Amino acid sequence: VGINICSASFTTDISVLASYRYITEIYDNKYMKNSIGYLTKNDIDDYKVTLDKEITVDVIDFCNDSISDDDAILNAIEFSKQFEKRVIVFSNKDFYISKAIELPSNTTVIIDGITIKQKDYVTDNIFRGDNLVIDSNNFYGFPTEVKHLKNIKIIGKNGAKIIGCDNNKTYDHPSLGTQEMLGDFYGWRLLQISLSYCDGIEISGISFSNTKSWCISFDKCKNGHVHDLIITSNVKNGDGIDLRCGCNNFIVENISGSTSDDTVACTALKGTSPYTYPTGNYIFPIEPTKKFNDNYSMDELSIHDVIIRNISTVGQHHGVILLSGDNL
Repeated sequence: VGINICSASFTTDISVLASYRYITEIYDNKYMKNSIGYLTKNDIDDYKVTLDKEITVDVIDFCNDSISDDDAILNAIEFSKQFEKRVIVFSNKDFYISKAIELPSNTTVIIDGITIKQKDYVTDNIFRGDNLVIDSNNFYGFPTEVKHLKNIKIIGKNGAKIIGCDNNKTYDHPSLGTQEMLGDFYGWRLLQISLSYCDGIEISGISFSNTKSWCISFDKCKNGHVHDLIITSNVKNGDGIDLRCGCNNFIVENISGSTSDDTVACTALKGTSPYTYPTGNYIFPIEPTKKFNDNYSMDELSIHDVIIRNISTVGQHHGVILLSGDNL
């Protein structure tokens, strides 16, 4: 069965075969291919024993006119999962997405001089970890399971941008009537970047705009460096960067822009079980792992060892705010 990964036209599971174009880049540029022009998975496994287990792929090589940018991105990530570590490069064109880009552990994303933009009426993250199991009966509610994630980097260079929708989906709110799904009433799927249970994070070098709610949020994450970002928001609860329960050992620095709520918020709020929604005006949960809070001690849910510096923003509320409650 043949497969052409460079043009992303698949006729079989891409975990079985791999494009020799990428293999030769990391294996001393030796062109190794079988009779159909591709290495089999067994061929790759033989070389993995002694050679580097990291691969760099450029999403542009998985694009063609017959598939969406969503599918090209998914194909690039799925191909890279054959290796322990991966660098996913977005370059040479802007990408228009209609669903979240889900990142596995040990992934570095490089956004090089281009824009990743949501299509109109998309109600989803732009990036999140692949460790959340979405509830098939409630796509915007709590995940049914959240696994552990590690070593996620999202690095912008040369004017990289992440931009939300121009036009947003509406919702018939039971108290407020029909309105755009903007702000924290509508939950965690509106966050541009959402990471949970992640150990080892870097996000840098990106300009964010057209946010739907908080721009970036972490819950129960540790060992992060978030720096050199420009964040522009003008929506209800348009926070910049939120560290929620259980976050520790972070550096947040060199953040500029204009936010319509707190630019950096450290918010340790456990809440009270059962964690059910809707509650008041909140239709969906804003913190993906909140329903698991009762499994943790108060010490584990605390926010600690966080350095915040050089925050240079304007906005309607605080540059930096520290909030705690529920005996945390």
